[in-house]
Amino acid sequence: MFFLACESNTEPIVYDKTYDTIKNEIKLIHYLIRIRNFNEADNQLNKQLVLYPDNNDLLLLKAWLRLQEYRFDESKEIFDKLAETQSANPKNRKNNPMICAGLARIARLNDDPETAEEYVRKGLKESKLLPVLWTELGFIQFGKAEYSSAESSFGKAALLDRSNTDAAFYRYISMLYSGKDIDDIKQHWLSVTKSENCRSIFYLEHAKCLYDIGRHDLCKVILKEGLERYRANIYLNNFYAYFLYEEYIEQTANSDTADNDAVKITTLSEPVKVSEIADDTDDSPSEKPQALLDEALSHIEICFRNESHVEPEFVDTYLHILECKNDTNKINEVLDTYYLFFPTSPELIPWLKKYRS
Repeated sequence: MFFLACESNTEPIVYDKTYDTIKNEIKLIHYLIRIRNFNEADNQLNKQLVLYPDNNDLLLLKAWLRLQEYRFDESKEIFDKLAETQSANPKNRKNNPMICAGLARIARLNDDPETAEEYVRKGLKESKLLPVLWTELGFIQFGKAEYSSAESSFGKAALLDRSNTDAAFYRYISMLYSGKDIDDIKQHWLSVTKSENCRSIFYLEHAKCLYDIGRHDLCKVILKEGLERYRANIYLNNFYAYFLYEEYIEQTANSDTADNDAVKITTLSEPVKVSEIADDTDDSPSEKPQALLDEALSHIEICFRNESHVEPEFVDTYLHILECKNDTNKINEVLDTYYLFFPTSPELIPWLKKYRS
């Protein structure tokens, strides 16, 4: 068999099968990141980057994965290199909106909302159809207490991506902070709770919002519902413990006021015979507040099962409860342990002054 070479100026049409392979892998990795299976996403990414180290789509996914893992420096480095590569391309000098969204999120999470908004605006100039850009803008506006604007931005994000539970939830929270009646918008919350993407932080943020707007009755309901679903969550347990502590303080204060009023009435009326005073103390008014304190203690103790996850706020809650129980020995034990962990914590310094001075 003879092979004849022909000279030709026409480039042969070659179908690259690897394109479909990469495309399918990208879909898989994107899904793994979305369901927060970061370890498997990282494994799949590394395998593909060995084969295709310069593939921008894979590198973009890696930047977003590092962002989701809160490895901001690594994430920003990849985003910056991708932006530099794109700007050097004479055929396409536009801003990649996904790169802008990633850099915006890093800036926002690093408490730089001005820079974050600059990146969002650049991204929106290129595309107004990217949900993540509207989500980021919503968070920036939410952080500035511009709740009506935040509601609008989160609403656009949720409309563009029905599975964007973050946008749907924070749209609802923005509505609450804007003063909308909870009975008129509660269906948005119910929709979030039924989503497969519902997370414990939604219950925490919802409870905080209700607490902030003075709906303490509903705050307690949401905390209890959250704990039914995420029983071991340390942040929900801490919030609920502190809430019960505050209830105890309020009920005790009301009880003291009632006792003082009773004393005033008694002194102005006929003397009471000893035989008329009931000697059954099981139903004393202090029992209910004491039960609140015991329940608060059981919840805050959950937060201390893993010392590596203890936060100063948990210690502060614990000390408040122990002080109400007059447990000075335990207070000193807790201070001895945790002031070494948090020597400059503003939550612990007042306690140290009170019990160490």
